[in-house]
Amino acid sequence: MSAICTDQTAKDVTKTTSNAVTFADVYCSCCKQLELPYDEDLLASLNDIQGHSLCLRGSGSLRPELPKLCIHDSSFIPLCDAIAKNATIFYLDLSYNQLSDQSIVILCRGLETNQSIVTIKLDCNNFEEHGAEKLAEFLQLTSSLRNLSLRGNKFKRKGNLALASVLQVNKTLSSLDVSETDLDTSCIIAYAAALANNTTLVDLSMDRLVSFSKEEESAVHIAEMLTHNSALVNLSMQKHGLKDFGFSRICSALKRNTSLRRLNLSCNKITRDGAQAFVEMLPSNSTLCEIDMSYNSLEDEGAKILSAALPSSAIDGLYRNSASCVGSHYGEIQEFVEVRQIMLHVNYTVDGIVRIAQCQE
Repeated sequence: MSAICTDQTAKDVTKTTSNAVTFADVYCSCCKQLELPYDEDLLASLNDIQGHSLCLRGSGSLRPELPKLCIHDSSFIPLCDAIAKNATIFYLDLSYNQLSDQSIVILCRGLETNQSIVTIKLDCNNFEEHGAEKLAEFLQLTSSLRNLSLRGNKFKRKGNLALASVLQVNKTLSSLDVSETDLDTSCIIAYAAALANNTTLVDLSMDRLVSFSKEEESAVHIAEMLTHNSALVNLSMQKHGLKDFGFSRICSALKRNTSLRRLNLSCNKITRDGAQAFVEMLPSNSTLCEIDMSYNSLEDEGAKILSAALPSSAIDGLYRNSASCVGSHYGEIQEFVEVRQIMLHVNYTVDGIVRIAQCQE
């Protein structure tokens, strides 16, 4: 639990060399108005805030360079009041704290009066279905929020269905991350249905299903969505239990899709048959430029299929990593990527796994 500081400590911490009112000043003022104590660790972090970004990632992120901080429901009320009163903040990161449904309700209420924030990150907090439902209600009202990341909060089926439904009416959100929120097949189907006619969302991450069917219904609906959607650019579906049948349906849809550029299908169950479906799709698609197929089951035969087809395709970035795929055809894929003048990190682990990864020059 964070320490509590006195009025005099607060004055010392928020002291500045200019007469400008800082965010820490606003927080202190809100604490006084609400007759609530100051949170010393939070106040110290606020005093370091510069520019238009309010980054208050908690200590749960396990990053030693970040200050010791963990925001709880009890200390969030004056902070949220300060956020509502500050129209200069564009980026808000509250990831890795201990915010429950109660705090999310308070946050949404505050954001109704502050329309300046365009990016909100709430990864790995403690809110569940009710918090997600309140965020969905907020998304129906806001015209400013562009990016929302909710990764790692367990709002499960009910929360995800509420968020999916709002994508049918929201016309401003461009990026959404609902990975590791206990998604199931019905959630993926709901997101797919909502995105069929959505024209604004360009980036969607929904990694790790907690349950999936043998019929791969989620992949079938995602494929159907891709035949109609013309806005989505980045799609991440790690850990979906995706097999060759589902991947083949997605590949068939990509023959008609003209917007998707990056597709992350790592940690699935795609084999050489899926690789064959992928290369058969390539002549009909000139948009997709990067795909992550690492930690699948391509094996050497799958690598051979890819190495034969990729040089004549539009693919600029390939990520693949498999302990069973370390033969000569790995070298051919590496040679292909180098021809495209993409820098590579090639890492060999102790058990012989090889990974190709694109990085920025």
